[in-house]
Amino acid sequence: MKLRRYASLAGAMLNSSVRRPAAPWKVTWAVTYLCNHSCRHCGIWRRTPSGEMGIKEIRRFFEQNPQIRWLDLTGGEPTTRNDFPEIVKAATEMLPRLVLLHFPTNGALGDRAVAAAEAALAHRPPQLILTVSLDGPPTLHDEIRGSAGAWERAMETFNRLRQLPGVRPVLGMTLTAENAGSAEACFEAARSALHGHLDPGEMHFNLAHRSAHYYDNADMELPDWDLVSEELARFQARLGPSLQPTALLERAFRELVPDYLATGTSPVECGALSASVFVDPHGVIYPCITEDRPLASLRELDYSLAAVFDATVEARAEVAASRCVGCWAPCEAFPSLMSAPVDSGRALVRSFRP
Repeated sequence: MKLRRYASLAGAMLNSSVRRPAAPWKVTWAVTYLCNHSCRHCGIWRRTPSGEMGIKEIRRFFEQNPQIRWLDLTGGEPTTRNDFPEIVKAATEMLPRLVLLHFPTNGALGDRAVAAAEAALAHRPPQLILTVSLDGPPTLHDEIRGSAGAWERAMETFNRLRQLPGVRPVLGMTLTAENAGSAEACFEAARSALHGHLDPGEMHFNLAHRSAHYYDNADMELPDWDLVSEELARFQARLGPSLQPTALLERAFRELVPDYLATGTSPVECGALSASVFVDPHGVIYPCITEDRPLASLRELDYSLAAVFDATVEARAEVAASRCVGCWAPCEAFPSLMSAPVDSGRALVRSFRP
């Protein structure tokens, strides 16, 4: 079964490299805007969630979109939803081509994160990746998160997830104006807490982005991008060779960060509204997490992404021509890289040069 699913994903990638598919194979879906942390670089936690899609609607969404191969369930903090394990279970049960299921967590609700992972494992998705967020070494992390003891809880949750066979947990750090320059200190603190058992490949990095409709942080101060580029280059040099697909994606993503920072646009043709799409908690479709352009409501289209795509030809053309806000966020960068094998290959070759 796994081989068939991987072959299906490879076929979808190749198809989206030459033509726009009828519906996206990668979906980033914010299941809630409720969050139990108050991060300085993100304003989602200030919202009062209401009208979120319920489990019956969610199951209908999965039923209507069997083409999904990659599903990111994000938030807010997704584990704040009492029914989050049920959502995860429904995804693994009802998406016949699902290859990769991913969700991030701040680790504050460790029991719920573990329960959601166990719910997914019951149906054995080929890839189950969980990102536990870290914003720096302990004191800095807790200050940015606005929650005393947040670092310890995050590390405890990460360690618990490591004990589950079939789960690949990673530590995720968003590089902001407050923590730029502390990536290596963050890694070393985490490695010390894990008694030396942490590989550089288990650290994932995001760049801070502004977004009016998602992060609600349009006034956020951006970091010193030269400093960010330098520390990512140093971290890249610490990585050992790996042919694991996600490791190759991470390498290509980091290698192209300077290209994005030089232009403010995606270094490869963006896959938004082709390979991928963003769905908010109410079922409203956007091109991605950064482009503030609501396109359609799943609730008005019987939860079919194919029906949405029929109405977004013009929007897709603008994204493809980089007539958008521009970003290099992994949720869109990774499927874009997968749909641009030549550009990805060049980035990988460049990354291995001394």
